[in-house]
Amino acid sequence: MKKIILIFLTFISLKFFAQSSPFEIVEQMGRGINLGNVLSAPTEGNWAFSVYEEYFDQVKDEGFSNVRIPVDFFGGSFLNTNYTVNGNERTLSNLSNCVDNSCFSELAGTQNQYNGSMDDYYVNPLYLDRLQQIVDWSVSKGLVTIIDFHGAKLKEKFFYTFDQNDINGINYYSDPTSSKRIADLNKFKAIWRDIAERFKDYPETLLFEVFNEPYFWLSANEITSITNDIINIVRSSGSNNESRKIIITGGDTTSWEVIFQIPNDLINSDPNLIATFHYYQPMSFTASMQENNNNFNLSQNAKNQIIQRFSQINSWSTTNNIPVYLGEFGADNENGINYWAEGSNGTFGGPNPADRIEYHRHIADQAILNNFSFSAWCAGNKSTKTISLRTDNPNNENIIAGNWVEEVKDALLGIGCYSSEIVLIQNPDFECGINNGWDLSTFSGAQANISETENESYEGKSARIDVTGLASSNSGFNKVILNNQEYNQDLSGKTINIKFQAKSNSDNNESISIKIRLKLGSSGNNYIVSDELVLNSEYNLYELEFNINETFDAHKLQILCGNAIGEYFFDNFETTINDQSFSNDDQIFQEINFFPVPFENNLYFNSNQNLDVGIYSIDGKLISVLKLQSDKGKVNLDFLERGIYILKYSLEGINFQKRIIKN
Repeated sequence: MKKIILIFLTFISLKFFAQSSPFEIVEQMGRGINLGNVLSAPTEGNWAFSVYEEYFDQVKDEGFSNVRIPVDFFGGSFLNTNYTVNGNERTLSNLSNCVDNSCFSELAGTQNQYNGSMDDYYVNPLYLDRLQQIVDWSVSKGLVTIIDFHGAKLKEKFFYTFDQNDINGINYYSDPTSSKRIADLNKFKAIWRDIAERFKDYPETLLFEVFNEPYFWLSANEITSITNDIINIVRSSGSNNESRKIIITGGDTTSWEVIFQIPNDLINSDPNLIATFHYYQPMSFTASMQENNNNFNLSQNAKNQIIQRFSQINSWSTTNNIPVYLGEFGADNENGINYWAEGSNGTFGGPNPADRIEYHRHIADQAILNNFSFSAWCAGNKSTKTISLRTDNPNNENIIAGNWVEEVKDALLGIGCYSSEIVLIQNPDFECGINNGWDLSTFSGAQANISETENESYEGKSARIDVTGLASSNSGFNKVILNNQEYNQDLSGKTINIKFQAKSNSDNNESISIKIRLKLGSSGNNYIVSDELVLNSEYNLYELEFNINETFDAHKLQILCGNAIGEYFFDNFETTINDQSFSNDDQIFQEINFFPVPFENNLYFNSNQNLDVGIYSIDGKLISVLKLQSDKGKVNLDFLERGIYILKYSLEGINFQKRIIKN
């Protein structure tokens, strides 16, 4: 008997210690997407195509870590697990002729007329079967999955009854002391009782979100009261629900500020809560497919505002010891395009393509930087905010091919041309365009423009700068500057080796200079500047070395080319960062060379240590991880097709990348 008790106690202890904290779950959630307008529609398939298991394969295969599933439990009509239409209500009632609680009075002081309970309501088991089928698909792929109570009928039958104002010309209000308010609350709680019971044995990677955006109609106190009730219902259902992570929000303000209104008493009442907010600012840009929201450009001010606001939320999260989940954000389709029916642009336009991509990239990066997880809003190919083209449904016939709006998807994931990897020179070969990681500045009346060229490129795409006018005064190199992005890693005690290809088409004695700008707080900038480099009419390889002896907040590569009118071409920047403290014999940051370029099947290398190297396609997809052995000196890559690839590796926390070409 004592042995049995000991084994049981050991099991309980292991179960307890195996639980992840809310912060760990949020970290695991990472980058995700909403399965919008599917189960939250009046009938699955009305607003977006009904979902099939392949959707979750596509989400997982691309690299997303979570899926938020908005679900409405009010209203009637849904799909069964075999995709036939079920015309019954999603949530049923034992009350005859009173499924929607319309038999109860909404007038003040009628609460004593109510003698019902939560037991009068129950979620249709067949609807729960369909939800469970979808949740199973998601969880089985290793995706963190969120059941989010969300939908048009939720608003109409529940949220609107808390608002005294007319909504779309109709007054839905029920007084807090009315019998209908009590009945509505019991129905809402009964729904969560049945959700909790159905999924109580599911792993911790299934999360519950109490409700979606209640703050537009409910007060902060009403939101807190209902949230407390649902937490208690979920916890009392037992099993894994005792510690299941529950997503909560606040009220009485904008969708991004609601998180500040979650009361401390609620946060401290339960150790397994996650706070959420949504972000769609500025609406004039994110909803610019609408007639009166025609701001198609993303301003720097809007981006700065995101940085500032997300930092505020991060500080709040740290102070209150609760992690944060950004449950929705997004911008309308580029130029208002319809990806399904016609493939045409919208009547009122929409965001510029590059700005829509940048909005998603910037928010995703800022969310991860501030330790939030996120689910970008996507409502499929029929909607104004499309990321997944929903090709999982066999009845879907998109006008535009593909499974995804690729560049937006890559921007969210921080891959390809929108990589969030920290490197000294972003987009070093210009294959992601001249505006990705680079910008051109002119001063003192100098005139110049930048473009990309393939006709006169060194390889693939190259950058071309046309200097058409010199500065009016103080002419010199620093009046036309090609800038790369700031690099904020510590480079003190390092030597930076830079290689690149450059040429000029003119005969005006064009020359350039390379500068490293060093920024230190408010004390201004320091600079390290190379000697003058004379350009020729053919591409030449230039090699430079810069020593960084002190610690600076940021470093930026700048190319100075304003001393003569002419055409300047640049390509294939490569950097190697060496530690100055190492001797020549044991320097582990010595540049690793891969050769020949191009190669046939065997790629040779020189390295004094074993190395894991990722090999990526030119659009940033990981193809394989190479295990390089220092004593071998070569690796066979005959499995690669002809083309250009990127090798990525890390030494002592410094990231490196090299381009290779297979014939």
